[in-house]
Amino acid sequence: MVCKRVGVLFLVLLLALVPALTALADEYEGDSESYYDERLSKLDTVSSGDWLYLIQADGTVALERYQGTAVDITVPETLDGLVVTTVDSYCFPEPALHAVTVPQGITTLAIDAFLFSPVETVQLSEGLQTIGDTAFFGCDMLTALEIPSTVTSIGVGAFQGCYLLTEITIPEGITALANNLLCDCDALARVTLPASVLAIGDLALPENAALTLVAPEGSFAQQYAKEHNIAFEVRGT
Repeated sequence: MVCKRVGVLFLVLLLALVPALTALADEYEGDSESYYDERLSKLDTVSSGDWLYLIQADGTVALERYQGTAVDITVPETLDGLVVTTVDSYCFPEPALHAVTVPQGITTLAIDAFLFSPVETVQLSEGLQTIGDTAFFGCDMLTALEIPSTVTSIGVGAFQGCYLLTEITIPEGITALANNLLCDCDALARVTLPASVLAIGDLALPENAALTLVAPEGSFAQQYAKEHNIAFEVRGT
C-alpha cells in the first residue's frame, strides 16, 4: 500500500510539473532561435534562391539558412558555382519541413544543424564525415536516420530528444558514444554498435527497458550490456 501511495503521489507531482517543463522547453527553443537569428544577422551571408550561405576560408560554402517553404527538399551540391560542404547551425527552422536529402559532397553537419527541426526523415549520403554536437537535438518528429559509413565523428547529444527513432546503427570507426548521444530517445529499441566502440559516455543511451544492443561477440558493447543489464544480441546472428 505504501508503494502504491508513493507512486500515486509521484504521478500527481509529475503531472503538476508538465506545464512548467513544457514552458521551459518552449522558452529554450525560442532562445535558440533568437540566438541564431542574431548570429545570422552578423554574418556576411549571400542569398541564392531559397538559401543563405557563407563562403568559407577554403572557398567552399556553408549553408546558413533555408528560407523556402517546400516540405521536401534536397540540399544543393553547389551554389553560384561554389561547392557546398557544410550545413551550418540552425539551418532548417521551416515549421512545415517533412524530409531533407543531404547529397554527396556534404562533409559536415555543424553543431545544432537540425536543432528543433520538425523534419520526419533525413537521408544522409556517403562522404559525410562529421555530425556535430546536438546536430539533431529536439527533432521530435524524426522517425528514421541511416548514418553513412564515412562518418568518423558524432558529437555530444547529437540525437538527444529524437523521441520517435526506433533503431540506429553506429558505423565502424566510431570509437566512443559521446555523452547524451541518444538521451531521451524513448522509442529506441535497437542500437547496433561496431567493434570499434570502446567507450560509452554518460547518458549516451536511453533509459529504455526495451532497449537491445547489437554488436560483435566479445566486443566492449557486449560487456557494457552485461554490466548495465541491457539486452544484447550478437551482430550477424
